Amino acid sequence: MSHGGLRVKLYIQQPDLNAVDCKNHPFYLTLTKTKDWWFDPEISSCNAVTGQNTSLTIGNLSEGDYYFTIWRSFDNPYCCIDGEIEVFDEKSDGSSGCEAIKQASTVEIVHDILDAAGFIPVLGAIPDGINAVIYVVEGDWSNAGISAIAIIPEFGDAASLVMKGEKMAIRIEAKAAAKLEKETVEAGLKEAKATAKKAEKEEKEALEKTEKEAAEKAEKEAAEKAEKEAAEKKKKGEGKTCATTYPIAINCSTLPSLFIFPSPQAALAALKISTGNNNLKLVSPSPSTGGPCPGVGTHYGVKDGSTYVASISCCPCCMDTPAGPKMTKRCRII
Repeated sequence: MSHGGLRVKLYIQQPDLNAVDCKNHPFYLTLTKTKDWWFDPEISSCNAVTGQNTSLTIGNLSEGDYYFTIWRSFDNPYCCIDGEIEVFDEKSDGSSGCEAIKQASTVEIVHDILDAAGFIPVLGAIPDGINAVIYVVEGDWSNAGISAIAIIPEFGDAASLVMKGEKMAIRIEAKAAAKLEKETVEAGLKEAKATAKKAEKEEKEALEKTEKEAAEKAEKEAAEKAEKEAAEKKKKGEGKTCATTYPIAINCSTLPSLFIFPSPQAALAALKISTGNNNLKLVSPSPSTGGPCPGVGTHYGVKDGSTYVASISCCPCCMDTPAGPKMTKRCRII
């Protein structure tokens, strides 16, 4: 020891309470300095209790070699003291003797760390003690949690991903977390959270990009398919015209300009509008005897009751289309 003080951390498990006359009990640590030429003098004795974490300091120490003796005031071979002790050689402004820094449970320490890091701690099956397990539930860790845990190397094997109900959670051995400095764990957890959220954001953006690209690809393929089908239809219609397919039919384009209606009903509807008379009806259809299509066309009379108003003449004709020649009709009002 060379810095004037010692900081001691005790991680003591709960004894086997099923053993005869075994229960949590006090024990003591006595600090002794090594002397080469005289009896080793006892410097200070510290109190502790099984099943708890204990932190203490001993100050105003001279440079030299020291050792601890752990002892208790009763003897029970079936009720053992089991745990770990860590000793740090560091500067201390405290007085000589033993001073407890904090008598806090493992769960209290870890909860304090998790709360400072902005996490939601959930207790494990053991309510307290050095063997307690803490579960950290923070959103959905199933996608990004593995990489998030990997960036907390201080935890080592003490942290893992588990299912807690229907959610993924970080499982932290409370003992391991309590042995670390609060700032170290807090910073690691905050970095883990940031990494998880960043990974989640990147995953969402990648999914949106994939969906967008898939939609654009589908749209492009649909357009190419429609263009291909149109080209095939056009190709099938090439070389065929009204003149070659229906040589004796009248071409619609050669009919007089007043043949503008596609059917006698369309012509009648236009006549009703122009005359303002909705009582007009088609009557007495008969073959045309004159006009551009005698013998093949159809002549209709238009009456309002018994009063003759007009007539409508329709001619069958052929129309050239991109898909090939098409037979249809054209009508006019007379």
